[in-house]
Amino acid sequence: MSSRNYDFILNVADTSLFVNSNLLIGLSSGTSGLIVNVDHSVSTIKVKLSNTYQEFITGERIISNATIFAQGNATATYVSTGPTSINGNSYTLNGSTNSFSMPSSSLTTFFTDSINVYMDDYLLPKQSWVYPAITAIGNFGVTIKPLVYTKIVETDLSNLRAKAAEVIKSNFFNTATWVPGSSIPDNTLSVNYISTVVDNYSRVIPDVDLQRIFSGSQAQVDAGTKFTFNLPSANISNLKVSLAYGELHSSPFYPGYKLSEIETANTTISSIAFSSFIAEKNAFEQQPLVRLYTLYYPGEWYPPLDSGNPNTEDLSVAYPWPAGFPVRFAEIRGDYISDINYKVNCGGISYTPYPINSTGISMDSTGKINDVTFTVSNFDNMITSLVENSFLCGYNKNNNSPGIVNGEVVFNIDPRTNAANAYFDSSYAQQMGNNVAWTYESTTNIGDEWVPLKQDTRDLLGGVLEIRTTFANLIDFWPEYSTVVEKASATHLRMRTTSPYRIGDTVHNNANDMVNATSVITQIIHPYIVLNDGIAFNPGDHVYIQNPEASSDEFVLDVFKVNNLEGLDDSAAKFSLTSWLQYFKQVSPKRSFLKNSCVWVYGGDECQYPRSGTGTISGSTKSANGFFTITNATTADPNADVCARNDIACRLRNNEKHFSGFPGTGVSLPR
Repeated sequence: MSSRNYDFILNVADTSLFVNSNLLIGLSSGTSGLIVNVDHSVSTIKVKLSNTYQEFITGERIISNATIFAQGNATATYVSTGPTSINGNSYTLNGSTNSFSMPSSSLTTFFTDSINVYMDDYLLPKQSWVYPAITAIGNFGVTIKPLVYTKIVETDLSNLRAKAAEVIKSNFFNTATWVPGSSIPDNTLSVNYISTVVDNYSRVIPDVDLQRIFSGSQAQVDAGTKFTFNLPSANISNLKVSLAYGELHSSPFYPGYKLSEIETANTTISSIAFSSFIAEKNAFEQQPLVRLYTLYYPGEWYPPLDSGNPNTEDLSVAYPWPAGFPVRFAEIRGDYISDINYKVNCGGISYTPYPINSTGISMDSTGKINDVTFTVSNFDNMITSLVENSFLCGYNKNNNSPGIVNGEVVFNIDPRTNAANAYFDSSYAQQMGNNVAWTYESTTNIGDEWVPLKQDTRDLLGGVLEIRTTFANLIDFWPEYSTVVEKASATHLRMRTTSPYRIGDTVHNNANDMVNATSVITQIIHPYIVLNDGIAFNPGDHVYIQNPEASSDEFVLDVFKVNNLEGLDDSAAKFSLTSWLQYFKQVSPKRSFLKNSCVWVYGGDECQYPRSGTGTISGSTKSANGFFTITNATTADPNADVCARNDIACRLRNNEKHFSGFPGTGVSLPR
């Protein structure tokens, strides 16, 4: 079953503020559509509609809206030394209240998971507080649950601390009926995790509070009276309520709230035209189908930025694509190649025609896009040079030079290919290209060190293949053309082959000037074509055929992940492709949920523990706690400082905020 598409091209008064992928709304018709392409040069907006029950009207006002999301990372801090005013309410840690205001009043509600509560810098488990607050502040506050307990006749602090742990466990973790050796009830945390959290929580309660609240008389104990105690008490130095929402770099990430919508652009529709692609798709006689293939590697850098450069934000460095990428192929179905010495151009981007065979793109009854087999010719050994290269992705450690690519500054550019660099070599640049990334060969040939960003890049596994499907008459010029062998007269050109040409075709010898082409073929007398004006043509010129309906945004896009190299020989390479969207369903989450193991590099960007063993830990108010060995023993020797990669190692260093394990799961590190 094929899908129906309803694309319209709106000619408007002003396109200046309209942006691709935004929503377009007609104020008179009530029609809404997705902006597929904005062409500022001719003031048109291409819009995709989901149905034909609504249509835009010529002359109506259209607007484009953007949604405003709340974003922030705020903390409200309360202390025992004086009142703190938040959102018009004043609070002091005095033991008389256990409800406290959120740090922001700009929203009416919050994600519970985006809220964290700290007591003396200890992160309280979410089981120990409730949101919204049980007081009048409601959605604008949290309430810390009180401790409910019976007293004991005891003065020993260790025993009182054990009593506190028992009360915390029975109050917050639903383990009152659990006994060692029995199974854990559903919806409860693991025993080891509870024990660790309860023990740490009990230590937050000051000694003076332990004696005051838990130690009682024999009469009180015999009566079994239930007491309640509000935390934080006056003996707690600080309480913090923090929010992290819509902050891309917060861990974990919680999406922001929709605050409002803002109008970003408006204009008036002058006229409406139908999509050329849809018209061609529904025509009785279709032009040859053209598939444009773009291979991006590595796949982790996809999708590219608007400039076309890779998205390397996770590396904190702007890199270009590895030399030679993206690789672009073209396949023309329904016609044959007449002269292989040509390029297929679409939107000003050049694709190399290759013998390619790819299976149809279809989906099964569940909506899953089926895997695709992609076979590409290897006649020039180009594919072999890619799939057998272990060093496609990396950089030159000694000479990581900047350069301008697609209007942006990127690094790892070979300075010999950068015209703005003192080491620019015009002959080398002519051979390699301008602003080209270092390769393993060019780096090692001059004695520099190559740093791989991927351990092994053979077989192109994980690369991303974009497939754009369009028709031959919609690309920049006709996808087949020939070369002038001899100019017999001002109007007669002897061609290598006359197969691509038809009487009435408008032709030009410069692909960039096709829109201004005026030479028309009046006769074809093989091997000659006869023009009304051939004065500008010379032997060796390509003779391009104009596409009067050319439109670079008329295509169907499918995106696949290179899943497997199924075969490679001297004639062809065969790849198995998995849908890009399906790929994410299969591999998310990428990281295993391990209970007792941290996967971050010790002291790295994610761990953030100061390797000096001193100073404030990033993202917290805690200080680094020195050095520890692999067995979590204290050491004064920095060289013996090795992280044990477990929860205890993080807590000893005061760095539990950045622990990457999942203590709440039951999955331990495989042995």
